[in-house]
Amino acid sequence: MRKLIAVLALCGFFAFSAPAYSQVHIRVHLAPPALRIETIPARPQPTAVWTPGYYRFDTFTQSYVWVPGSYQIPPARQLVWMRPRYIERMDGTYDYYRGHWATPREARREEAQEARSR
Repeated sequence: MRKLIAVLALCGFFAFSAPAYSQVHIRVHLAPPALRIETIPARPQPTAVWTPGYYRFDTFTQSYVWVPGSYQIPPARQLVWMRPRYIERMDGTYDYYRGHWATPREARREEAQEARSR
């Protein structure tokens, strides 16, 4: 029984830590356009969280495509939305990191890493 509890605890740890370590990103040579101003509709239900729109880089057409914002239900109550973002590198290229849900602690760590990389 103790082994089962230990295995389940370990699985739970990896389920919440995997998003922080499996961030998908691509390198882009073209600066993203300015974000659009969106009208945010009424919240459809109390637990819904607005995830703002963003530009996704289409590697096939080598251009940006607007993805409108939408309401999403967090997969767990304590998670926060980390917006998709482009981080400019020293060589003038941009790293794109997709949006994802994170714990508040992971979100603070990612924001601190991003601030240090500027």
